Amino acid sequence: MGPSGTRNSHFSPEQASSSFANPSQSMKPDESKTANVEARVRLMWDGVINNSGLVVSGLVSLILVPILLRGLGAEAYGLWIAAMVLGSLMSVLDLGLGTSVIREVAATLSTETSDETTRFVKATGYAYLASALVGALLIAILGVPLSAGLHLSAGIRQIAFTVFVFAGLTFAGDQLRAFTGSILYGLRRFDAANLVLIVAVLLRAGGVIILLRLGRGLVAVATWHAVTAATTALVGFAVVSRLSPHFRFRLGRFDWSSLRTHIPFGVASQIAMWLINAIWSVPPLLIGAVLGSPSLTQFHIGQKFPLAVSGLTWRVGEAVFPAASESERANNLPRTREILEVGTRWIIVLALPICLVLSIVGADLLQVWVGEVRPDTVKVFRLTTAAVFISAMGDGALNLLWGRGAMRTILVTVSGMAVLSVGLTLAFLFWVGIVGAAWALLGTVTLGWLAYVRAASHACGIGMFGLIRATSRGLLIPFVACAVPALGITHSRYAGGWLAVVGASFVAGCAYAAALYVSGGREEERAIIRRPAVLAVSLVRSFYRGVWGTSRRAP
Repeated sequence: MGPSGTRNSHFSPEQASSSFANPSQSMKPDESKTANVEARVRLMWDGVINNSGLVVSGLVSLILVPILLRGLGAEAYGLWIAAMVLGSLMSVLDLGLGTSVIREVAATLSTETSDETTRFVKATGYAYLASALVGALLIAILGVPLSAGLHLSAGIRQIAFTVFVFAGLTFAGDQLRAFTGSILYGLRRFDAANLVLIVAVLLRAGGVIILLRLGRGLVAVATWHAVTAATTALVGFAVVSRLSPHFRFRLGRFDWSSLRTHIPFGVASQIAMWLINAIWSVPPLLIGAVLGSPSLTQFHIGQKFPLAVSGLTWRVGEAVFPAASESERANNLPRTREILEVGTRWIIVLALPICLVLSIVGADLLQVWVGEVRPDTVKVFRLTTAAVFISAMGDGALNLLWGRGAMRTILVTVSGMAVLSVGLTLAFLFWVGIVGAAWALLGTVTLGWLAYVRAASHACGIGMFGLIRATSRGLLIPFVACAVPALGITHSRYAGGWLAVVGASFVAGCAYAAALYVSGGREEERAIIRRPAVLAVSLVRSFYRGVWGTSRRAP
């Protein structure tokens, strides 16, 4: 599950857990209401912060790809990509224990940290260390036959083994950093976890750019990756030790018994993630097998932007996981209901304007991005956008079930969705082509959304339709305020080109935020909207004062 300090400087996990319990027992009504709003804001802000690492790593990746391609050459860059892909496959060695760590650590936020939890986290640290060493060794060994099958030139073949060795060391460092990230996620310190990730990404990218500017090759780049992976892993351990000394990793006796009981949950979580990924990744493979590469290319182009939005909404939903684990361990059902409602509502509030604008400007966006596109590609774009929005509406419910340990429900649901996705895609491909595959995806995620919401509502003791009404109330006016300017600019004489696409998106987003603040937004949503607005006003005021003071001092 893949990855600022000002947010938690005035709102610690201990303060959050006290407000998550029953604030009315020890607070006056006004104080209870304030604490409740703060808890809601924190849950929502966690989701926003959790996207920071993804955004930075995505932008850096876009910048680095052409730099690496030019600096290393196509052949050496292909070897490096193969080494990285092999490393990503080795992530299965951790048996999904990171999910168990998040759940168990989060449960300690509402209770005192038990010796059992401390022993489990320590044992998991040993398991991660073992998986890091085994994975590094396997990458180095498997790199030999893999590099032989890449048809490399003699010069590149000589450094291939060294590259895979350093790729293995990079994997080992990243695994250990992932372990510390799981602890920070469990502590609901999304700011610290994403800050460590951002430091790793920027440090790695900066070093690579400098090395390439100095004329260094692939071995130097691979070495720098290994060094930064080890460094940021140590930074992660230092951050965990400072924030929660209970979970400081120390060498000692390995306690298998404390680890064994959590392996089934971790493995089930890993299987669930594979199935969720299969729902989205198998249809393109079927399209390539049935209709050929050109159709696959058109389908991939139509899905690119909506799937990027799906990654953002999923990371917002991840904030629900530790909060649900905390309230479940405290046996606080009212707080669990609130987490489900607030988490689902916040994902809808964030995903609605993005998906709405994408569906409106989709044709123009594809045209300025790749040139002329087929009508079927535009239809795939819009149907996938609708599927992403519906899937996002269920991310909160899915993560709540996950945080409560309802793995049987999750596995049954995602297994059925995976089978249904394959069946519908094959049937619709022969009927209406690539558009049929998009329709199959939309139908699959719609049924999955209904299943998640129904199961989560039942677990919280509330009605499914009541949850839907509560999470969608007050969004009609913001919806209209967002759609009108987007449609107006897209269908005006200024339509076409990046300027129109960006302008329509910006104006529609501002109109949506303003309408949500004035009409339809909840108190915690208005508090979130005020944060960037206050920051922007402060920056403008500081800039104005600086310019005015400089002008007065100037002769």
